[in-house]
Amino acid sequence: MDSKRFPGKPLVDICGKPMIVHVWENCLRYGPTVVATPDDEIAEEITSRGGFVEFTGVHSSGTDRVAEVAARYKKFGFLEPPVIINVQGDIPLIKPEDIYLTIQVMKEAGTAYYNGPVTVPFCRSRIHIGIYAYRYDILQKFAATPQSPDEKKYSLEQLRMPINFGFAEIPFRQSVDTPADLEIVKCQLQRA
Repeated sequence: MDSKRFPGKPLVDICGKPMIVHVWENCLRYGPTVVATPDDEIAEEITSRGGFVEFTGVHSSGTDRVAEVAARYKKFGFLEPPVIINVQGDIPLIKPEDIYLTIQVMKEAGTAYYNGPVTVPFCRSRIHIGIYAYRYDILQKFAATPQSPDEKKYSLEQLRMPINFGFAEIPFRQSVDTPADLEIVKCQLQRA
């Protein structure tokens, strides 16, 4: 909710629904989905539609929120899933096949962490999608590692620690980082 470029963006209206609801509904098409948030308004939007929310503390990244929830689940005896997926709340056009492909590529490559195409300061040929897959142990190691200077500088959590990660070639899905991005997504949804 405290985005510097677009305050309140998870609740911005897109074709009659808050953006976070679009993301949640699209993730549900893949499988069971938990929304991890410190925000009461986001929680209300999801729970009022029958969704499941886990409240978290305030963190520097979505991955840190996911790690908190995963640790809580393990503490209370839930089975440790082989892969934990983090879909950022600003990609309302995410498709179930994007999630599936990311998981499959991660499993086949044997990597601990996977991301869709990503733009990082030293690699401008890829676009950050905002879907990550982790093994539980790597996710907890990530959360225990302090933010790196590059992560702070570029606001890109993938730069926190050196992890062997690769890229799943998934189709570009417009994320919403600015009001201009919001207009692009609205047009895409209206055409669908």
